[in-house]
Formats: sequence, C-alpha cells, structure tokens
Amino acid sequence: MSAHPLPSAESLDAFRSEGDINLSAQRRAWSAEHINAATQARLDEDAAHFLHQSLSTPCLNVLKHVEGAYIQDTEGRHYLDFHGNCAHQVGFANPKVIAAIKKQLDELCFCPRRYTCEPAIQLATRLGELAPGDLNRVSFAPGGTTVIGMALKFARVATGRFKFVSLWDSFHGASLDAISIGGEAAFRQGIGPLLPGCEHVPPPEPMRCPFRCGKVCNLTCADYLEYVLE
Repeated sequence: MSAHPLPSAESLDAFRSEGDINLSAQRRAWSAEHINAATQARLDEDAAHFLHQSLSTPCLNVLKHVEGAYIQDTEGRHYLDFHGNCAHQVGFANPKVIAAIKKQLDELCFCPRRYTCEPAIQLATRLGELAPGDLNRVSFAPGGTTVIGMALKFARVATGRFKFVSLWDSFHGASLDAISIGGEAAFRQGIGPLLPGCEHVPPPEPMRCPFRCGKVCNLTCADYLEYVLE
C-alpha cells in the first residue's frame, strides 16, 4: 500500500460547488475561530490516515455524540442536522431502533447466505405487500450503490439487452458501474473507459436547458430521447 500526498486546494477547485468540499477563505476563517488545537489535531490525524468518500473531505469537525436531530462536537457545541444523509430520518440514536438492533444481535447476529431467518422473511414479505403490481419478491443489498449494480444485472437478464439510457447530471452512486450510468462530471472525469452501452440525454430542466427552451419546457428533450432510442 503506497501513500499518496494530500491534494492541493487548487487541484480541488473544480469540486467546490459539489458535496461538502469547501476550501474557501471563509471556511478557513470559521475553522480558525471555532476549532481548538485538540480538535484540529484529530482532524489532521484523520486527513493523514483516511481516504474519505468522494466530496466529503476535508472533514469539518469532530463529533462525540448524536441524538435526535442534533449532533454535538467534542467542544460541546450542538448543531441541528439538516442533512441526515437520507438514512437518519427517524433521528439519531432512536431508542426503538437501538433496542431492535440489540435484540437482534442477542438472538441472531448474522445469517449466512445459504440459510434464511424469520426477520428477513418478515421484512421481504412486508416489502412485497407495499410494492405495486406483482412486485412481490425482493433482494437485499448492503447499500444504495450496490443496489444500482444489482439492478443493472437484473435488467440485462430480464430483457436480454445491455444498453441503458440515463440523464446527464444524475447521481446513482460512486462505483464504476454506477458512475457509468450517472451523469455527474465530478465522478466521471479522469476515470477512463466506463461500462459500455450507457447512453445519456439532457435532463428536463428548463432553466438550464441545452436546447434553450426558456422557462417553459417545449419537450425538445423528449424528442431528443426518442431520437436516441431510435
């Protein structure tokens, strides 16, 4: 395993509008005023030893506690979390969730893939009941990006086809197959050849429409999609 130097501020300029990356003078001023020496030392250690998820670096602060809709840093300050990362909508440290996890860990902490268990069957059954139409079987995955990769394979097997059409500027995950159908330049640039058979069309977004349709969509994007399909 080789060590890589940390990227310079200049090399990350293209990502300043994306994700949590912020290398501005205002960010440095905020850190100088609000981050003490002990916290900065931990942030420096983190930067030296971790390769963080794309667009989530450098870390802003160090946390020691989370509860409900709030996060607390090591200096005791509380912040209202407006992000949640799409997975915390029941609140941090939700007592019902924690109790269910502890109960399951005591009873059956893991089920090998050649076996099944009652909780998995119950969840699969309930999801099938909620899904529309005849969608009554499920396949679980460890994360959203993995689901995209699985869906691509399912679609190929079910249709016998291998091409996909998706939108520029869309995000489906950061794995190689997910960025192939995704449309964000921040994830695609400099990677090299991606998954073949992935076509892209502009999104129906009138205010930034490449067809210059103005404030009201004139469906040129739909015509272009039909052209690509043909």
